[in-house]
Amino acid sequence: MYSLAQHGASLDTLYRKLYHRRATLLVVETGDGDIFGAFASSPWAVSTSFYGTGECFVFTCYPKFEQFGWTGKNNMNMCSNETMLAMGGGGGFTFGLNADLSRGTSAPSLTFGNRCLTKRSEFDVVNCEVWEFVPKV
Repeated sequence: MYSLAQHGASLDTLYRKLYHRRATLLVVETGDGDIFGAFASSPWAVSTSFYGTGECFVFTCYPKFEQFGWTGKNNMNMCSNETMLAMGGGGGFTFGLNADLSRGTSAPSLTFGNRCLTKRSEFDVVNCEVWEFVPKV
């Protein structure tokens, strides 16, 4: 549905490409070679508050694959506006990406009970892709 390399580094473009798309898988590669991502249960869109459901989860491949599901401690699953896209909260965003998808952060959060998903808490984004899950007909 969206590829940074194919569609350009723009959060606005990402939102337009994903408009009304249901469940998606977002995957990010950092300048340090880290790969992490998330399953988003709701469509990504500009919002003034957190949204999404307890079906959301995040994962990392650094230094080994780990998945972190919703803890139920808060409902800070997904957050997105004109300047950033993020998941998780309570302590810090599990991950957050800036408007031109060039930089990001990761921190432990209460939402997913995760550790930092990357080697460093601040990172450069070198690739970001989003795929949609569609039911088999």
